[in-house]
Amino acid sequence: MGAFEEARRQELDVIAKAKASYYQISNFYQLLDINHADEASLVQSVDSTRSKFEVGTQGQADLLLAENERQKIIEARRDIEQKLSDQESALNVLMNRDPLLLWAIQLLMRENYLPAPPERLRQLVLANRPEVREAQTKVTAARAKLELAKREWIPDPTVSLEAERYNAASQFVSQVGGGVSINIPWFNGKKYRAAEREAQGELSAAESDFVSAQTESLGLLRNQLQKIETLHHHLELYSDNLLPTARQTVASYQTDYEGDKATLLVLLSSQRNLRELETMYYQDLTDYRVALAELESLVGLDVRTLGLSKENPTGKMR
Repeated sequence: MGAFEEARRQELDVIAKAKASYYQISNFYQLLDINHADEASLVQSVDSTRSKFEVGTQGQADLLLAENERQKIIEARRDIEQKLSDQESALNVLMNRDPLLLWAIQLLMRENYLPAPPERLRQLVLANRPEVREAQTKVTAARAKLELAKREWIPDPTVSLEAERYNAASQFVSQVGGGVSINIPWFNGKKYRAAEREAQGELSAAESDFVSAQTESLGLLRNQLQKIETLHHHLELYSDNLLPTARQTVASYQTDYEGDKATLLVLLSSQRNLRELETMYYQDLTDYRVALAELESLVGLDVRTLGLSKENPTGKMR
């Protein structure tokens, strides 16, 4: 790959990597918020269990179980904080910042749209992807070499004109000489035919590599779009169905438990299920954002500069 296109590829990869790291950090902050909310919910369950234990309507085992569940949430928070610290250090190193500096991360809103319609992305990947541009440059160079090899068969006349002046002569020009020479390549045809065949072979190879680069790029684009579509489907399933149902289930069991209509195990199980669903949702959301960043790197252009807004229906996932 040429130096310029190689530099572009490195730049695109670094940008995508930085965005992915940023999205992971944002995800960890979101998980910390969820963790704190879960602990607050467990505190409510612990207080309710303790009150029932004090009046003799609940056993000590239930109180210990509720306290143990709370400790699990606190321990999970430590793991999230450790992963957050590692990711912040990695992003600082990537951006040549002090690894000890903290990031002020703004929690990102959900993005449910493609940055450009698929057909537009197809045009962009063929026009801007560094690997395709480099292959196209090689085709241009090989075609120019072939044209030069063909021109070698054309006789190349050379006209020369010389003027001399002797020191003792009174004239401004003492002698004028001229000549015409013609390079005739036909007597060395084997040499020029070999050069032309070599140039033709290089052009054929370059054109084949160019087609392969285009095909490979379109294949990568198709796979990336499918990945984004799948993640988008997961997000819709979580937000429209699974999460609302799980939240309603927890609220219902919480009310039933306080009214002695449900057991503590059932309540804790519903809360644990909600935590797992929320964790999976935000991980899929992070993966979705990372996939969009990878799409920009794959295409070879920051597609957000195209001026497509979120309201553009052709850019939305369906």
